[in-house]
Amino acid sequence: MTTQLVVLDHLYVLLYAVIYPLVAYFSYQRILKLIAQGNAPPRNKLYLETLFGQWAIMLLGVLLWLGLGRSWASMGFSFDPDWLFYLGALIAVGVIVLLVLQIRGLKSASDERIQALYKQVEPVKPILPHTRTELHMFYRVSITAGIVEEVLWRGVLIWYLSHFMPLWAAAVISAVGFGLAHSYQGKAQVPKVIALGAVFTLLYLMTGSIWVPMVLHACLDILQGRLVHDAMKHPSLQSVNG
Repeated sequence: MTTQLVVLDHLYVLLYAVIYPLVAYFSYQRILKLIAQGNAPPRNKLYLETLFGQWAIMLLGVLLWLGLGRSWASMGFSFDPDWLFYLGALIAVGVIVLLVLQIRGLKSASDERIQALYKQVEPVKPILPHTRTELHMFYRVSITAGIVEEVLWRGVLIWYLSHFMPLWAAAVISAVGFGLAHSYQGKAQVPKVIALGAVFTLLYLMTGSIWVPMVLHACLDILQGRLVHDAMKHPSLQSVNG
């Protein structure tokens, strides 16, 4: 079993923590230009490209781990539940329930609240689901992001950085890097994503495994997609989205 870093580890981290986010950023800028020209690409096509890209990177990581005979636990796939694990799971469930209640509350939400929600997500509206078919494909992207991003940004990256620095520093860099990797969503969103990454990182360290943050990440993406989809169907936004 190889626990020491090899050249491929450096290249792998460079691929998913630097190159892939840069590609995503410039790809999104290209999408915005196409939309401005009246040639908006189909959202389902963008979703399929995202699915392929993320799972391809995940597959490379799995092959690297298998090739070097590393344990799955070093990638975050451990399961030895104690009271901290159950506390983390309880926190995750609480967050999910709150978001579900927020979605249900849209039916009675004021026009001002709907408009405020729309303003928050407007920078990434081009890649958010508008139709029921797109929403179902978005669910697949959400599950993929929950699995792949947590394994890479929490499991692999913290393990990798821990070879160079204390665990707390590795955790901070993981959260900040996660936020910066989503900078295509706009500068205003980066601090929010960093904070979200910090929550995922805390849950990872608290529970000692990737399972709780993975489930929470996937559920949050699914529910936020549903929240935005439902909000854009609100009568107060029909003149904007119609």
